[in-house]
Amino acid sequence: MAEHIPTAESKCCLPDPIPSVAGEEGQSYNPIGSHPAHFRLPTKGLYPMSSPPRFIIYAHNATYDKLHQVATLGLTAAAMGKEVTVVLLFWTIKKLAEGNINAIDFPPEYQKYHDEVARLLSESKVPQISEMFEEAKQVGHFRLVACSAGLEYMGVDADAVASQVDEVMGLPAILAMAAGAETTLFI
Repeated sequence: MAEHIPTAESKCCLPDPIPSVAGEEGQSYNPIGSHPAHFRLPTKGLYPMSSPPRFIIYAHNATYDKLHQVATLGLTAAAMGKEVTVVLLFWTIKKLAEGNINAIDFPPEYQKYHDEVARLLSESKVPQISEMFEEAKQVGHFRLVACSAGLEYMGVDADAVASQVDEVMGLPAILAMAAGAETTLFI
């Protein structure tokens, strides 16, 4: 009996033995195959559950260092097959509405490093925040949600962000959507 290596088609996320299946005239065969070329690393379809694990990021702080973490964690989780929702709150809503989501800024205590870090990011060709959000949508399930209360409290009209988010939701709906998530982060 061959060991089962999960593939995108195998509908199984944990390796376990696959029993032989009766073929024509009572012959048995392993439906996965035993040749090493038949073993692939899983990509999409990694999780056999009715829906993939949910990964929620509450994005409150809007300085570049925090938004970079939101973007890279969200992109990575989406690429791993997780259902990612980034909930934009207060300052992230304001920054998005003002068209500054890609601005490279830091908290006051790190401001003295701004020029050096900006240069290193440029030299390393690090994608902008908005580019990472778009890439996350291309490689997996990734949504940006704006909190309706955050819009109100920051004086932002929903129309100012409507084209940049997948949905505007109230806090009760956000909490209901996030209930039972595998991972919840507040950044």
